[in-house]
Formats: sequence, structure tokens, C-alpha cells
Amino acid sequence: MNHVSESVFSYPDVRRHWSASSEKYAGGDALLTKLSQGWATAGTVYTEMHRLSSARSVTVFIFELQRGQERLIMPVIANPCVDQLIRHRALMVKPVAAIAQRPPQPIAIPTPRRRQPLPIPRIAAKAGTYPAAARF
Repeated sequence: MNHVSESVFSYPDVRRHWSASSEKYAGGDALLTKLSQGWATAGTVYTEMHRLSSARSVTVFIFELQRGQERLIMPVIANPCVDQLIRHRALMVKPVAAIAQRPPQPIAIPTPRRRQPLPIPRIAAKAGTYPAAARF
């Protein structure tokens, strides 16, 4: 168990990668993984309700996480683990409409690392060493 999951309740020590470019929403296990990696939550969590049908809906919590100069917005689908984490940390929950009412904050976007092109091997061939079928 890691220190984050122990402070919430007995939750399996599962490491879950999450990226906004690959998944629209994260689960509670991905949030716990980020917190165990040194990310910190802001004091406020924003919530929005998604209606699926006339009788069903899903609540999504929008967490603002920060680690050093890095900032991450993580939408997390509500579940008992996330609910208890919010209560345990005494985070303020506001509707997502409250985001528009707060002053704008600068966002530090990390620049992606560029891959270096693979070197193309150069083959030095002497004149007349190509097979006959390759000659023009």
C-alpha cells in the first residue's frame, strides 16, 4: 500500500497511467497514482453531471493537479474512493460553471521531446559492383 491509498481506505496498490491525449476520463486509481507520484490537488474540485438517459447520470470531478511548474487538469469519474478522498482532504466542491468566474491563471505547457531521426546507413559502392539486374 502507498501512503495515499492508506490515508483514504484500504485500496489496492495499483499503478495506473492516465493521459488526456488517450483517455477522456480517469478513474480513481489513476488519481491515486498521480498523488503518489508527488502531484498535489488544489483546494477546489469542480463537478459536472452527465445525463446518460432519463434515469441515469454520471458525476465527473475535475481535479487540478500541480507538481512543481507542471499543471494537470484531470477529469475523474465519481466513485466511492474519489468521494472519500474529497472528504478526507476537505476539498471544496464547486460546479464547473464556477471555473468561468475565477481569474485566469497561466498554464505551463511542457514542450514535447522531439525524437531524433534514426541515422541512415550510407553504403559506399564502387562502380560496376551492382548486380546486372540493378544496372540501368
